[in-house]
Amino acid sequence: MEFKIWNLSYDADFKKILKDISLYLPSNKMIGILGPNGSGKTTLLKHLYKNISVKNKIFLDSKDIFEIPQKKYSCTVGVLSQFNEQIDKRLCAEDIVYMGRYPHKKLWQEYDKHDAEIVETALKRTGMLWAKKRKFYSLSGGERQRIMVAKVFASEPEVIILDEPANHLDIKYKMEFMKIFSEFDGTVILSMHDLNLCVKYCDEAVLLKDGTIYQTGKPLEIINEENLKNVYDVDFKIILKPEFIIYI
Repeated sequence: MEFKIWNLSYDADFKKILKDISLYLPSNKMIGILGPNGSGKTTLLKHLYKNISVKNKIFLDSKDIFEIPQKKYSCTVGVLSQFNEQIDKRLCAEDIVYMGRYPHKKLWQEYDKHDAEIVETALKRTGMLWAKKRKFYSLSGGERQRIMVAKVFASEPEVIILDEPANHLDIKYKMEFMKIFSEFDGTVILSMHDLNLCVKYCDEAVLLKDGTIYQTGKPLEIINEENLKNVYDVDFKIILKPEFIIYI
């Protein structure tokens, strides 16, 4: 499923956060949203997952996202944000993953064998089946994040939106996370800071500066010394290696 954004602007606290954003996000691609802190990455994603309300600006497969009922939208678009809902850490990991099935259930409808199979598959997919009966509080930060990803997978989305999903994780967990998302059969849109991971895993990239689109294209095309100097105001030296950029 594809997103189209037309002339999207957004103000907060008398400040222009997004300025006339027009953007095409193609289906079945992993798309990295890049830019320094304050460039509008999180705000843009909040619009995509309907955390911020605006009509006739964002379309999913040609339909205004605010004309799509929220429950149906939640079945289609899975979200892992920086500001995830407060989770009762006394719950078992499996119980948290089951929450991903909620959009597919009617009011008071109980989970069934089909739900159990989907939850188990999601736990396997994230390498966390071994922890399904473990209390959430007993898991490490990286393991908790994997459980939250399993919860997203359990909702069976066609699009996944991720706001800096590998933030605060070490390089091992970052690589594992990106590999999991790269194997997803659908559209993945994620904000990120790690340029190396963007080059290695993303099909497309969007570079933001001060709430505007600075450039879009293939990661290796737009991640260059001139662009990074202009956007991040830092001198970069890029050394090309197979699938990676080393920047210093």
